[in-house]
This record gives sequence, C-alpha cells and structure tokens, in this order.
Amino acid sequence: KQQIDTLLCSSELINVASRILWQSKNLKRYILSDTDTPLLIEKRNQKVETKMWDLIATRAVKSQIQQTGWISSFTGDFFTDQEMAEFVENTVIKLSPYITKLSKVIEIGIASGLTCCAIAPQVESYIGLDLSSETLKRTKETLVNRGITNVYLECADAIEIDKLQIKAQNIIILNSVLQ
Repeated sequence: KQQIDTLLCSSELINVASRILWQSKNLKRYILSDTDTPLLIEKRNQKVETKMWDLIATRAVKSQIQQTGWISSFTGDFFTDQEMAEFVENTVIKLSPYITKLSKVIEIGIASGLTCCAIAPQVESYIGLDLSSETLKRTKETLVNRGITNVYLECADAIEIDKLQIKAQNIIILNSVLQ
C-alpha cells in the first residue's frame, strides 16, 4: 500500500500545508507550485511568528524555561528544570572540545539564554540572535543578574544573518531552531 508523502499547493495555503505536514504521519514535504523562492513565503509569516515568541516571553513569569516555550509532547507541561539542565549539559559536553578563551560564538535562536549562560563565561565573545525583542529583553536581564558581560544580543531572523555586521565566529549554535 503506497502512502502520499508530498503535498502540492499554492503559497497562499502555506499555513495549512505546514499544519498538515506536522500532523501527518506520512507526509514528508510540501511543494509550493507558484514560487521558487521559499524565503519570501517565510518572510510573510515572520510577523506572526515574532508575535508568538514575544507573547511566550511576556507570559513567562515563573522561570527561564517558560521563556523558551519548550513543552513536553507527552505531558503538555513545560520541561522541568532537570530536563533543561540535561539539555544544556549535553550541548556543553558536545562543544567542550572546541571551546577556548579565544572562542567567538554565535547562537541563532538564543531564547532565554540557557545555553549562553553555560558557555559565555568560557569564551571571548558570544552573540545571541533571536527574532523576539521581548525574549531578548528578558535574556539581557538574566545575563546582567549573572554578571555575564561578553554577550551581544541582536534582534533579527536567522535568514537575515548575512545582513548583520557579524565578524567571523568559530562556533555556531543552532539549538531547536531548524524545525
């Protein structure tokens, strides 16, 4: 029995196609029939996505973890402090062979700064990029409260990174941004 794995639709239906893609067990991709430039389609949805992350950051009153918006698909609750600590620790362990006092790091999608707070004190400089200004305000507060001063925060979308005045970084972190 063959399954349908590709959806063909026009760009005006991208939101519906995305929802179907995430909910389907068999669908692997969608193809937009009226464009060869998918980034233009993404730009159209950027305002909605930015507002969503701003709202998540604004409502995050209890912890840094709520600011990330990470919710367990099993329980529907925010991940626990222990689960997020394990996530950060795993990232640090994987990067530790490359981290030095001369390292220049950029994290695309810094969110609440959990990874940043663990790595920034060990490196020369750390750039945190996020598309939510509300998220970055709260992340800046966290960094100030922890005395971490070598971090520069930039509000921008990952697809606009080539327009930023960022010098050569030797470590790039993309935690939970590529979905």
